[in-house]
Amino acid sequence: MNTKELIEALGQLKVQTGSLACLGCGHDHNCGLHGCALIREAVTQLIEQNGWINPKERLPERGVPVLTYNKWGRARVETLRTWDEQPYFVGGLKAGTDVLFWRPLPQLPEVQE
Repeated sequence: MNTKELIEALGQLKVQTGSLACLGCGHDHNCGLHGCALIREAVTQLIEQNGWINPKERLPERGVPVLTYNKWGRARVETLRTWDEQPYFVGGLKAGTDVLFWRPLPQLPEVQE
């Protein structure tokens, strides 16, 4: 199973009320409507190991272009707006709602003349 398949499989798991797996994990107070806190954290860490950052955890620096992945399944270069207090990208996408993940742009190759 590759990382993408693992992330998708973990995302499909649901909380089972009264499950033995949930007894005493110490994170059960963070579970609920959005699923198991341990599974959500595993998904976040797997994604971040691949270089993607959840904007709910950390935002990019304002005015610096980054690669974003949005809820429509598209990757785009976006810049967090500098003139707002709210975390919107220049294209009008809201961080954490429309933009699900971001990562710094890779280094550009040196061009030899």
